[in-house]
Amino acid sequence: MKTSLTKKITLYVLSGVAVILTSFFIAVQMPGDVLDNLLLREEKVSVSSSDYEIKKSELAHRMGLDKPLFYFHCGSLAEIGYEIYLPSENQKNNYGCLLRKYGSGKHVYVFTKICKEAQSAIAKGGDKNILPSTKKTSDYLRYILTNSASANMDSIWAVMQHDPAITSFHPLVNLLQQSWKEVENHQQSYKKYIPAFAWSWDNRFSDWIFGGSLSAGLTHLDLGTSFFTGEKIAALLKDKIVWSLGFSISAILLAFIIGIPLACYVVYKNNKILNAVVNMLTAISYAMPTYLAGVFMLFLFSNPDVINILPSSGVKPLDGFEANSTLLVRIWSSLPYLILPLICYTYTLLAFVISTTKDLLQHQMQMPYILTARAKGMDEKSVVYRHALKNVLPSLAALLSNIFPAIIGGSVIIETLFSIPGMGNEIVRACISRNFPLLSAIILISGFATIIVYLIVDITLYRLDPRIKQSTA
Repeated sequence: MKTSLTKKITLYVLSGVAVILTSFFIAVQMPGDVLDNLLLREEKVSVSSSDYEIKKSELAHRMGLDKPLFYFHCGSLAEIGYEIYLPSENQKNNYGCLLRKYGSGKHVYVFTKICKEAQSAIAKGGDKNILPSTKKTSDYLRYILTNSASANMDSIWAVMQHDPAITSFHPLVNLLQQSWKEVENHQQSYKKYIPAFAWSWDNRFSDWIFGGSLSAGLTHLDLGTSFFTGEKIAALLKDKIVWSLGFSISAILLAFIIGIPLACYVVYKNNKILNAVVNMLTAISYAMPTYLAGVFMLFLFSNPDVINILPSSGVKPLDGFEANSTLLVRIWSSLPYLILPLICYTYTLLAFVISTTKDLLQHQMQMPYILTARAKGMDEKSVVYRHALKNVLPSLAALLSNIFPAIIGGSVIIETLFSIPGMGNEIVRACISRNFPLLSAIILISGFATIIVYLIVDITLYRLDPRIKQSTA
């Protein structure tokens, strides 16, 4: 029993870790650069601004985006330990090439740091009163940060030393040239072939879990902030989770409440025509895509030219509820809006439950204990409902672990089609707007909800099936 329990706990822990890591890497490894959007929206800094790269570096530092990604990372001996945040991809690539080319990580880091600090100091003057000398020096620095790995640096130093426009910055040029000589004099290119490993407690994953500059962390149930709207993701999803869970639980309950008695009735009657009709209907339900069924029901029941008896979208009246209306009145007013979405949620699950229950019962009806019950004179109804169904219940409980992930996937189509303000609809919006932190939070919630459902199913099976108790005893 201890071995089996340990395996189960290990499996759930590993599943939880996998969900957390997947959500984190979706949140941080997003295409594009989120800082560009934040600078434009919050600080009104355009890409063409002369201090854009400086502002971007400062914002990255404030948000903790210049920290290592995880607790440990691997690389070459030339690179490990000399990480530095650079605002553009070209600068990052150039810095990496310098580290691998010369291997003198300390001196490459110092040289790059001097260039960055000089660029930052020059940009402090702003765009309005900038002098030609400072602008030209800034251009030189930007070129060095982007191309120093491949350019002929001796030629660049010569040009800068003889450029009369930057005479006042010659001390800076001398400092940079001296730092560059240190890079060349301490060249150890063999280090790029030696693997290395680095560990860092202060990293973005730790901030995401335990809290940092961006959020209070998952340990405080803080899912972070949407980079595109500035809203807290937890507040954004609070009401949407209620709608999605409400529809999902209602659909599962309806599928089991209707499907199990109907399957039992078909097996009890043992009528070929009834069995054929049920098989045909379940096959049609399996074959019909959810979006097609939804469109068909909208055309049939929400079309003024056909039967316009149900609303086509939303979950409540367009003009809202009256201020003094009771909860019962509000539920009654919303009921017409929920009928079509709930049918779309339920019909495939219902077909699955009916088909599976019927097959399981028909298999049980061939077992020896059923023949014994019949031989004792027990009527067919009691045989099906009291004996066969009892042995099928553990397998039906296990169905829930297959149904729940499927219904989460189906909610994306249904909620979008019927404009339901749930998590499925939010997934579509997050994908369209490339709001990856929000998408990451939805995946995290859905993943843990699925793990909890699997845990509930395991506990239910343990309670219902005495064979599992015996095997773990």
